Amino acid sequence: MAERSKRKEEKQSLRIWMQVRMKDIAGLVLFAVMLASFVLLVDWLRDPLTLPMRTVKVEGEFMYLDREQLQAVISPLVEGGFFTVDVGSVQKAANDLPWVYRASVHRIWPDSLRILVEEQQPAARWGEHELLNEHGEIFRPESRGGVPGLALLHGPEGREKYVIDRYLDMSDALATVGLGIAALVQDERRAWHIQLTNQVQIELGRTDPDRRLQRFVRVYPAVLSSGVAGLEYVDLRYSNGFAIRRLKDPEDDGDKRKG
Repeated sequence: MAERSKRKEEKQSLRIWMQVRMKDIAGLVLFAVMLASFVLLVDWLRDPLTLPMRTVKVEGEFMYLDREQLQAVISPLVEGGFFTVDVGSVQKAANDLPWVYRASVHRIWPDSLRILVEEQQPAARWGEHELLNEHGEIFRPESRGGVPGLALLHGPEGREKYVIDRYLDMSDALATVGLGIAALVQDERRAWHIQLTNQVQIELGRTDPDRRLQRFVRVYPAVLSSGVAGLEYVDLRYSNGFAIRRLKDPEDDGDKRKG
């Protein structure tokens, strides 16, 4: 009786063991099938013939950027399928163009690439060959011929943002009396020099350049505008006045006005 009960228990244990093993085997088979399916799916997605790119849409308002140049740069990179195109490489190639301020690239299901381009907005020239945008960032296009009328700025290395901020503020102040800036320089001693669009030179010095320029703006309509055609130079580095020099009297070393 005891022996029969023992055999029965052994059969029961064997049955349970086989059920567990079958579940393990079934799990392994399912995993193998899923892994093989995933590998096949990846191979299918990596096939350039799978969902090939058919359309590239470039969006943006361009005044200086050459669309053909942009197209030539990105076209070799837009090859393959929807999942295989290297979006990062396309975006980098677009952003490397001098006239591109910012570019972003997006896949559009099922066969399109959308490139959004924000063009550089030149605010001034910087030295002989470079331009500054309104954020004070330098960029160097192949040619500046298509951007006439920009003021020339110059300053110590690393102060581009500060110089263009001062330029914008000073331009606003001078515009109230109908004047514009042709060139603005901050020298190595941090002194400011302005050449107006009417060729008048203004010396602001190092201290309180904005306050000194406001003094010029206040007195310009009443004191200087009547003789502006002969005005050559204005020195605002005096604490309580200014000095001017006019072209109309070449023998006069300087006509100084204090006030």
